[in-house]
Amino acid sequence: MKELQEQQQALANDHSEAADEKRKNIDAQMMMLNLQITVLLKAQKDEAESAS
Repeated sequence: MKELQEQQQALANDHSEAADEKRKNIDAQMMMLNLQITVLLKAQKDEAESAS
């Protein structure tokens, strides 16, 4: 996640079409990571609740 944020910052002042495409790709990757983290945390929570 941190690496993607660094890449995003590196592109902040680049307004070319290629940079815009890279930003969209980074955004999509970050969304997927956030979704995966959310799913894992929910599964962990559910598992902890069922163990109680």
